[in-house]
Amino acid sequence: MTSLLPLATALGVAVLAASPAASCEQGAFAPSTEEHLQPLSVPASEIGAWLTASPYSSGIHFTSELHGRDLWLDITDFPERTPEVGSIRALMQLGRVVDADFDRLVLVDGQEALFVIAETDLRSVGCQFIWPANTGTNPIDLMRRMIEALREENGGGPIKGLSETGSAGTSVNAVAIVEDHLNVAWVESARPGATAPDIPDQRPDHMVGLEAPRVQASAMPAGERLAFNGL
Repeated sequence: MTSLLPLATALGVAVLAASPAASCEQGAFAPSTEEHLQPLSVPASEIGAWLTASPYSSGIHFTSELHGRDLWLDITDFPERTPEVGSIRALMQLGRVVDADFDRLVLVDGQEALFVIAETDLRSVGCQFIWPANTGTNPIDLMRRMIEALREENGGGPIKGLSETGSAGTSVNAVAIVEDHLNVAWVESARPGATAPDIPDQRPDHMVGLEAPRVQASAMPAGERLAFNGL
């Protein structure tokens, strides 16, 4: 029922194209009446503070600022016990609630731009993400799609670790890309020492366990939805 799988990575090549602004109503949308799930409800200039204050961020601290039509997002504190997928979860949350006053989200470390994602690609994933209850589109599928939409700022290629087909493949491979590539570049400088506080997980009742630094994937009975610890 539980499997621990080795993870392998490969490189792919793609080009990031500019896209017009989008809204949740223009594509697939998982509606909700919850206040924290209202689409396009947070000003782009305030999204870093909003994510930091969210009880579903597992203690991660963010900063954000607009540079023309680019929205910069930085992680400034990533507690030791925070699930590794907390970084990609934040992007899916942002894609639902942030307003459309930008063309690209740029993931930065200080003043260094690392990864970019077009607003339309960000929105197409975020508009289907529901948290903390797993009642929307399968969050694992959304995580894969978000990874596939990310581009390296330097050169415009896909994030390292994608297969030659440009797919994140299995859920375990997708998590390996988050841990070994996205987080190594974007999160590493924000990690504190061993004295970091123990931040409780915001997890649904039924889910696959996923704890850093090792990846653990557990199969669930047929017909039950899969979810990752932290998504």
